[in-house]
Amino acid sequence: MKRLTNKIIIAVCTFVIGISAALIWFSASLPNASLIPPLDRESTVQFASLPETTIYSVNLCELVQNPERYNGKIINTQGIYEQTVDMSALTDSACNARLIPSTPSEKSFWKTMNQLNKVLQSSRANKAQVDVVGRFTCQGSSIDNSYPFHQRCNQLLEIFELKGTSRTVK
Repeated sequence: MKRLTNKIIIAVCTFVIGISAALIWFSASLPNASLIPPLDRESTVQFASLPETTIYSVNLCELVQNPERYNGKIINTQGIYEQTVDMSALTDSACNARLIPSTPSEKSFWKTMNQLNKVLQSSRANKAQVDVVGRFTCQGSSIDNSYPFHQRCNQLLEIFELKGTSRTVK
């Protein structure tokens, strides 16, 4: 019984010494508030410059016809994903809209492509109905006469999430 009591006393003393040492170390490492320089007005964060997190649900035709309205915004849209030898695009035949998809990283590219390829392999038309969330960008300005309406910029959709897919009939 005496051995057990000695072990408990040693354990409690070790615990108290450890906690005391940690408290002293933490309090000694805290900086003195008077040594911290005040912030300049120029270095404060402007909340207007922070990225927007609102997800806009928008029709693909509306998106492509009004690119300035959605430039840099996170959007949710649906369309037909078409993959051919020459291109891959998100399209809507109602207005002949065509949007070039991209992904933020190689890892997400392969994840998205694997999901799409599963659906495309079951469809002989190389088309799939998709529901995507991503950042729409409208870069530069150019006129492309192959569209019924003239594009005012190079339009890309950086796909963050593939919410749903289904094969389409020809």
